[in-house]
Amino acid sequence: MIGNINLPPELTTTIGGETPDFVVISARKVPVKEAITRMVLGLGMIVMASLVLLAFLTPVLTGTEGTIEINNVSTKVGPGNWTPILLPVIIISIFLLLGIYMTISNILNIFGNGGYFVGLPTRLINFRNGHLESITWDQFSGNTKTDKDTLYLEKKTGSMAVKSGFGKHPPSRVVPDFLYLVNIPDVYEIGAICAQRIKENNSTPSQPISSVG
Repeated sequence: MIGNINLPPELTTTIGGETPDFVVISARKVPVKEAITRMVLGLGMIVMASLVLLAFLTPVLTGTEGTIEINNVSTKVGPGNWTPILLPVIIISIFLLLGIYMTISNILNIFGNGGYFVGLPTRLINFRNGHLESITWDQFSGNTKTDKDTLYLEKKTGSMAVKSGFGKHPPSRVVPDFLYLVNIPDVYEIGAICAQRIKENNSTPSQPISSVG
């Protein structure tokens, strides 16, 4: 599972005398369907933030006086009185910029390659566009998934996401981070190797934060 892949000098130096379990090149950083999902989410944020921002800025753009509700209190805004909308506009603008970032970054992810992945006994190395990342196997939860020719490796890290729900405090959950090896050969064999290395290097494995099965 190494094949005739010519490794960049920086990667060869990093590997040193270690014997790789596998060497593959990932076709993309993120699977297309994952990138499209995130891109659609980003576009949705752009549309929603733009509409709300337009509603707040209409008095500014037209030079007329208007009334908005802030904390269920009607407040007049217009020429000479823009202070009440300043903070909401800043917050909404941040969401707008975040949506733009998500959209652009995931468009680039669709067309950008995922770089080299080298599996070693104690770590997984990813080398992409001159950037090298070495991840020890104990940083993965042990949850893996194969989808056709793509391998999903779940990390122990993640971010909080709020679920839709009723009440003042909707339930939240941890969305795990993933590493993707996209369009690789021998995906099932490589997945088995990764699972074995994760198990070997996790003497006290933590509770997985989600199921990818």
